[in-house]
Amino acid sequence: MTSSPSTLADPRVLPPADARLLAAIRDPQLAATASELVQHAVLALFDLQRLDESLFARYEAGRRTGTNAAALDVQGVSATIFRGLRAFVALCRQRRPASSTSSSSAEFDLDDLEAVATAVKPTDFNLDAGDIGDVLSSLDEHLHLSEAERMATVLEKLSSIEYGLTSLLDDLDARLPKTSSANAGQALELLDDLQGSASEGVYAALMAVYEAFLPDADPSTLAPGYLTTLQRALLVRRGLAGLAREVNAQNEVLQAADPTNALHVTALETLRLVMARFVASEPCKAMRPADRFQVSRFEVQLREQPVGPGRLTAEGLARYLESLGSINRREVLVVHDQRKATELREAVAEARQLSLIRARLALEPARKAVTAALALFGKSPATDALITSLRNAGPALHREEVLELALRVCERLSKLLTA
Repeated sequence: MTSSPSTLADPRVLPPADARLLAAIRDPQLAATASELVQHAVLALFDLQRLDESLFARYEAGRRTGTNAAALDVQGVSATIFRGLRAFVALCRQRRPASSTSSSSAEFDLDDLEAVATAVKPTDFNLDAGDIGDVLSSLDEHLHLSEAERMATVLEKLSSIEYGLTSLLDDLDARLPKTSSANAGQALELLDDLQGSASEGVYAALMAVYEAFLPDADPSTLAPGYLTTLQRALLVRRGLAGLAREVNAQNEVLQAADPTNALHVTALETLRLVMARFVASEPCKAMRPADRFQVSRFEVQLREQPVGPGRLTAEGLARYLESLGSINRREVLVVHDQRKATELREAVAEARQLSLIRARLALEPARKAVTAALALFGKSPATDALITSLRNAGPALHREEVLELALRVCERLSKLLTA
């Protein structure tokens, strides 16, 4: 993209057209259609990304004025944040193929939006999986289609995505007006859930266009700052794991008896620095607004309180961070962890079998096991201790003694995850 969504001055102004995409399509009309879809998709993503900041700002304003968070204008927020999405859905509806009907789209489940996003991403080909000719053929498949045929394929995908997004907006319009100040928390949860699904769908549409006409484009440049639901959850989980480790270390000092109070003063100062750094970090910004607000409140209290009240606040913070371990129950993380645990077990088993023949043969599956283990960091303090040791051993995995150690750690980790 020639402009990052995060740098747009006015969310109602379309971002500049991507010159690379326009140059890749010879037909001017098709180029204009593709560019228009991309611009509206980027704009919709930009709006959706503003939801957390908008809600967090209202929480902060409520704290400063003493207003209860339940008084947030969730319907006003919704009207602004989902404005770009509604415009994008309307555009997709205008471009819907004549052969596409509501009955055929009715089979599309809103829960499939993330699957669609994954399906249209560039494929990872395994050269060992089959004949090299088959791989090259699949790589060049899009070149055998005319631009009109590729656009028809894109519009078919967009028709399904548009149906899912329309269902999402209908759900929002039906449920949000029923909320009141008494159950604003439920409304905020609704907005957060719908934001994630909507973002997945819009990003899937964006990828569909580029996969058809500019497959070599780097996905990270298409929508800078965009995180999938899984990426966001992993970012938050890892950030919270690191924060909890630092907070617990200082809290132990603060809760210990110290007649001189000197250690308490030092621990509180360290804790203040830890919290100030975290509230400005990307993991904190990726948290759900209510959780981010609570963490920010702890940071403000610790910054303003002397040692006596600060000790109580530190203990409350430690307990609160412990409660945030519930993030592991989010469906997207449950599925991720199950997949990585399976990869870990299979890689360890393969490495063990190959090591009986020759240690060097176990190197590659051992690395796969380590990679799978690293993806599970933040799941629990017990597993994090093992994963940290694997991370430290990573650069020396070519040495047989380190390789054996890594395998033993992976086996322990696998058993721990199974238990």
